[in-house]
Amino acid sequence: MDTTEVARWITQWLAAAEIDAGPHSPILGEVDSLRIAGLLAAAEARWDVDVSAGFAPGALADVTTLATHLCAPRPGSPRRWFASGAPGEQRPALPRDGLLTTSVSGEHLVGLPVAPTDFAGPLGSALAVGDEAVAVQRFADGLHAALAGLGVVPVWYPILTDSAVGTDHPQNVDSAFPSGRLPHAACLQFVDGIGERPDGLYAGVGYAFRREPARRWEPAGRLEAYRVFEIVGCAGVDRVEELARAVVDRVAGLLAATVPGQWCAASDGFTDGMRRKLEWMTGDRPVAVASFNDHGTSFTGDAGRATFCVGVGLDRLLSLGVWR
Repeated sequence: MDTTEVARWITQWLAAAEIDAGPHSPILGEVDSLRIAGLLAAAEARWDVDVSAGFAPGALADVTTLATHLCAPRPGSPRRWFASGAPGEQRPALPRDGLLTTSVSGEHLVGLPVAPTDFAGPLGSALAVGDEAVAVQRFADGLHAALAGLGVVPVWYPILTDSAVGTDHPQNVDSAFPSGRLPHAACLQFVDGIGERPDGLYAGVGYAFRREPARRWEPAGRLEAYRVFEIVGCAGVDRVEELARAVVDRVAGLLAATVPGQWCAASDGFTDGMRRKLEWMTGDRPVAVASFNDHGTSFTGDAGRATFCVGVGLDRLLSLGVWR
């Protein structure tokens, strides 16, 4: 590979994306992150190299530094690539877990992992249309129906939180936004004010946001927001265990009919006062699709009242293909 040739290819790719560039044109700070992701994926497909090997932000200083990075000795691509036709042409259905980019000639390129990737399972937001979208809604409605006998109150969880809980969470999304930050758990803002609410069961769909720095441009890591059906319970310490068990059993019944698995003990949590955590694990390479978190009295400010939450990952279930 020749640095000049690769730099010329990069400028052609950027020109196809309506970005004028020369050999010393900056990339980082000038080109948006999704185009950078597409460029890196296209480069891997075009030159059959593992772009992530030895990668550092400095490689994106300008066109020439990226070309130099691509030309350095490195292993072959960890994916196999194939073209699927130019835009507008009828093409086969693309796999959900494939990495899609576009070449300078305008044809679609799809990359599939040659070997299983290291992350635990499909993560991030997923797009559902048609029958799949209807199935997701029916599943959420089914969760509400399963909880109806427990007197569940519907909740619309806010997309921002002012809660101090979770600011030290390793996947917290930092923000200087003055009116809130993106929560890593959908119920944070709601549960942080639970002391002012009556005992009961609350449920609805909310968003969780996770920072995933270990994954660069893989499609599973590019989107950090995902939808969760979140259930929050609050009751006296002498009654909360019975309520939690009823919720966990009802959720398990619906999950078992959707994706086989079982509740397993887990240790990661979002509050120091959390007493225990369970996750619904499924698959040959176990993937968590739901979790139960026992908060104890962390959020109530009252030694006589305790809370818990159960979250079901709608996007994770969708990514697993359970409704195809």
